[in-house]
Amino acid sequence: MRKDLRRNGILVLALSLIVLALGAFLALGQDRQGLPYGNPTRDQVLRGRYLVTTMACADCHGGMYDPATPGWLAGYNPKTDPEGVFQVGPVKVYAKNLTPDKETGLGRWSPQEIYRALTEGKDDEGHTLCPPMPWPDYRNLTSQDRWAIVAYLISLKPVKNQVPDPVDLRTGKLAHCSFFFQNLKPLTPYPAPSEREVP
Repeated sequence: MRKDLRRNGILVLALSLIVLALGAFLALGQDRQGLPYGNPTRDQVLRGRYLVTTMACADCHGGMYDPATPGWLAGYNPKTDPEGVFQVGPVKVYAKNLTPDKETGLGRWSPQEIYRALTEGKDDEGHTLCPPMPWPDYRNLTSQDRWAIVAYLISLKPVKNQVPDPVDLRTGKLAHCSFFFQNLKPLTPYPAPSEREVP
């Protein structure tokens, strides 16, 4: 009887250790994938860096061509980056601070909210992002590439730089830009009428 109990105890212990090891292995595998609910991986951050630097994000958001530039992706700044202001129809738009500063940048946004901005063009409060932010193009990236951009942005060093909100020049009030994208349609399936299908 004691041998049976001891054998059962050893069996239960062995099974428990196997379950714990399997759980740790799966958690490690999820962490290696990085985001959306874990930490970003180095590969993900490097892919995001490649995308951000080749997609001209810094042309508007600051820094131009080199992440070593002061104010890299910190948004419109009349002293260091006066180029980040645009008039789009009746709206004056300022390129936002994309660094993870908690007061002036994306530091309070969740990774999922940043991803939604790239996919649906919504900010953390659900307002539509104004042009010239090209989120309608970014929604056509793969989800892995959009997550890589998120990973890169949250990996940046925070820069404190308060950027003005978009202004409706007709009223002088805060502009919400949903009227720019009322008739936005999904990407036309390949081949579109202007494309020759390649087998």
